[in-house]
Amino acid sequence: MSSLLNLMIENDPTWMPLLAKLGLTKKKASLFRKVLEEKLSQSSFPESVHPLSKRLRFPWKGEELTITPVVNHGFQTVLERYIRSPECRFNTAKILLPNSAAIGSLAGALGGNMRLLNYPLGVRPHSKRTLSSSRERTHSFFDHFAMVNKKTSALLGRLSGESQLATPKKQMQVRRYQIRALRRQIGVWLMPLVELRDHIEESGEDFTTEDTLAQAFVFNDLSELETLASGLNQRLQLTLQESKFGWRYAYHQKLMPLMKRQLRWIIRRLIQAPDGTQTDQDEQYICLSRMRAFDASMMGSPYLAGAPSLTAIWGFMHAYQLRFIELLDANQDCLFESFAIFFRSESRHYTTKLTELSKPLHKRNVSPIKRTTLRSEYVADLEFDMVIKVKSEVRISDYAKALKAALPINFAGGGLFPPELDISRDWLSTYPERSSLFHRISRLPSSGCWLIPAKERPQTLSELDACLSADHTQLPLHCGYAFLENPKARLNSLTKLHCYADNVIGLGKRLNPVEVRWGKQDNFFRLAFWTLTENDAAILIEGVKED
Repeated sequence: MSSLLNLMIENDPTWMPLLAKLGLTKKKASLFRKVLEEKLSQSSFPESVHPLSKRLRFPWKGEELTITPVVNHGFQTVLERYIRSPECRFNTAKILLPNSAAIGSLAGALGGNMRLLNYPLGVRPHSKRTLSSSRERTHSFFDHFAMVNKKTSALLGRLSGESQLATPKKQMQVRRYQIRALRRQIGVWLMPLVELRDHIEESGEDFTTEDTLAQAFVFNDLSELETLASGLNQRLQLTLQESKFGWRYAYHQKLMPLMKRQLRWIIRRLIQAPDGTQTDQDEQYICLSRMRAFDASMMGSPYLAGAPSLTAIWGFMHAYQLRFIELLDANQDCLFESFAIFFRSESRHYTTKLTELSKPLHKRNVSPIKRTTLRSEYVADLEFDMVIKVKSEVRISDYAKALKAALPINFAGGGLFPPELDISRDWLSTYPERSSLFHRISRLPSSGCWLIPAKERPQTLSELDACLSADHTQLPLHCGYAFLENPKARLNSLTKLHCYADNVIGLGKRLNPVEVRWGKQDNFFRLAFWTLTENDAAILIEGVKED
């Protein structure tokens, strides 16, 4: 995208003769070019913040800073060009902007049809894949869908050698990822039986079945479970044999040993003794269960539609902290340091909300009030669990009622509600140590996912595209703001200092609860938590860095 002024600065050979025919002499063109170079080369920002501009408040260097996010026209242009290029593999969606000519030259040139990255969470509870419904239909204790769906069958085809990559090095790199994916699917297939064993152990209910394998898995000692690997592998092969997509991979000579090794690995992880470092004395945890958010914004960034913005989730936690501190005594204090979030379900839709009546129909006469321009966006109804790490000398378990009373009513631009009473009454719980908390969160339903930080840090769109294509559990996230200037005092700012900032896109990863249960306790608390980091150039929500 360019303008006539930029073409004059560049002394464009096409436009300059045309302007000369209209009366622009070489002397005037030279003077005009010097003025344009002086004026256009200087970046300037308003001296006051417009009352209708967004103003976000963040802690920064021991004080508060107000940020006004702006849309990067240059990045939007690069994104539009890359999406239209043949090497692009992004998942994208269209959004229609009203009055596009008034928004910007790029939006006007495209008629308001802007493209953005489209990476939803993709989680929803499967009512037909629960243990009870599976037993009614198939009389089985396993989640057959995990192994008989089309995606898993394609994975088995690649592992069996049906399609080869160009070089052995690439084959080894991809194979490691494929084996981890197969292990995850086998774990989901086995999880209903594991959950049944947990339920019988905790409730002490009687259980009998004609399935000797399930009976042995539920009642045998943990040390004897590994002896069932051969029987479970045989049951797994029968599951594939009855599938219209995966029947040709049942009893495959290359896949049978591989599947048995993964089953043994999973069982060893399930029976391993709990580990974990000692929890710090002032370290405590709050667990919010089955929270419901309605019409939460899925567009934290103008370039992205996907998961809720990490800054919005952190803002919810920070507002929770401030409301809770108000209910404590004057000499008591606490810090909500970081959070981990688990999404149970997502129901996303593209909708338009009515704005308030705020603009007169006629400026000079008494007239009705009309609404401003309507704009559509992606919103979602969410159900999620959230773990908050608290640093405080106060024992927060003594303030359970205050914690419930201090819960904010907003989440990511939507309304927040606790679960219905007939579903759960104990939706808030506190934990003074990691082991008891991990015992609970490792048993969350396998249909959901944890949203954790990813290790990769792509710097360009092509690198981001490569990361998302290589690992489908990863997704882009809005993770903070990069300053466009040094913070300074401005009129209409919420705080003493203010700055304009650009949106930053980071990378996250969806982690299945099955993998949390396999993994070690320390790994979860080291890899799954997000916190706010700040420096002279940005405010970001990043993964917690533990020693």
